[in-house]
Amino acid sequence: MLATSKAAEYVEYASQIARALGVADEAAVPIGTDNVANRQVTMRQGASSRSKHLLRRYYVLLQRVQAGEQVRVVHVKDDLNPADFLTKWVSAKKLRASVAYVSGQSARRRDFIRDEIMRRRTTDA
Repeated sequence: MLATSKAAEYVEYASQIARALGVADEAAVPIGTDNVANRQVTMRQGASSRSKHLLRRYYVLLQRVQAGEQVRVVHVKDDLNPADFLTKWVSAKKLRASVAYVSGQSARRRDFIRDEIMRRRTTDA
């Protein structure tokens, strides 16, 4: 939840800068998460009872998601999540693919992940 809130803050800052420059894109920016509970809480489909220390960030994030103007939290399945290697053991094949993705060496995979998230974004609504 903390990373999702921080990402939403950065999106808000970037949106303000884009608006000031006259190049604002009004579409909500998808923020991917592999934590289903995190997504459910931000979509008001779950409870945040175990996240009391994050309530302030939760409500700010919730406002941003409900406004629908800046961010949208979408679920990213493990097979599409290039950040998995940062939080759990992954196979050598997935580790190589993830490192290639985060280092910019895998533009094709990055485009596939972006397209898949956008496709799911429309079906999650």
